Amino acid sequence: MKHLGIHGLLCVMMFVLSVQPLFAQSEEIDIAYGETVHGEITNRNFDIVYSFMGESRDLVVINLIQNDAADFDPFLYLTTPDNDIIAQNDDFYNLNSRIIAQLPDDGEYFIVATRRGERSGSGQGGYQLSLDNGRLVSLETTIEGQAIMADYPPTHVFVPETDGEYTLQYRHIRGDYFPNLTVSTINSDYNYEEDIAQLSGRGLQGGALQLLLESDVIYVLTLEQNSYDYSASDGDSALYTLTIQPSK
Repeated sequence: MKHLGIHGLLCVMMFVLSVQPLFAQSEEIDIAYGETVHGEITNRNFDIVYSFMGESRDLVVINLIQNDAADFDPFLYLTTPDNDIIAQNDDFYNLNSRIIAQLPDDGEYFIVATRRGERSGSGQGGYQLSLDNGRLVSLETTIEGQAIMADYPPTHVFVPETDGEYTLQYRHIRGDYFPNLTVSTINSDYNYEEDIAQLSGRGLQGGALQLLLESDVIYVLTLEQNSYDYSASDGDSALYTLTIQPSK
């Protein structure tokens, strides 16, 4: 039997590595809509892969939040089994990452929780990862939600069926916390959320936004901390309602 020299062995090893999946792990971890899981990024295990089953046009919301003691910069990927990247995100809220996307087909999908730079990145620590089927806002239906200052900002999604002008009505029902309402679209390259409109003000009690929207575009409605109200305590909360309807 002919033995490979060192140079030949290195070539074979490089070839084997080159045909491995972009994110290789001995076993993916199952996750389902509505679940939150916990994990840890280390220098040895910096790509944690989760798998879930989805259907065409499912709207997924994925959050990767580092623990208080962690010192890495979270980074998220959403991919197909063939490692085609559907969406990726670095920073959404502070250093934490979020992906909001619609699935193209029925089948299995992968979420990769990692750090910025992956193998060459730095920092380690624990995290929590959540997967949700997005909370779609129905046209001309009033929805009620709760925002807590210390928690992750509540998020709702609206996908218009037709182009046109719409009115988004926000109302603060009660509570000592007065968040902003921000409307954003999603940059398709890095899933970066670009703000297009905002309601804000000290002690914001409500208001309306007139929005010119396009059909089949994902619009993200986020209730986030109001820069006028940093005196609020972590436990302060707000009950609110949102309504979207065609402008008259």
